[in-house]
Amino acid sequence: MQSVTDSMNNELHLWGKKVLLDKSPIIMCYHPAEDWLDYWTVALGKWEYKDGYLIGSERKSYAAMLLSKQRFEGDIMFSFNVQTVLPATRDLNALFCANWDLEKN
Repeated sequence: MQSVTDSMNNELHLWGKKVLLDKSPIIMCYHPAEDWLDYWTVALGKWEYKDGYLIGSERKSYAAMLLSKQRFEGDIMFSFNVQTVLPATRDLNALFCANWDLEKN
């Protein structure tokens, strides 16, 4: 992936697309807090809030997954920070543009 920021024109060039930053409103700015269940639905795994972080865990080889309670329509771009917590040694994935059936999982 190649990205270039043109601060002179307030533009971000990403995957052959030009993002006009001054015309791109921030539609969600979330920082984990005690009220995290107001923003997220637990779809899979066990989740907790601790010291400013949301921490997900899972048993076996299932996913620990949260779903946003807010829907986003149209083209969106998101940025977030994640990391594994030992003893976890596997990958992290982000799923977007999805609808989830909680009953069928």
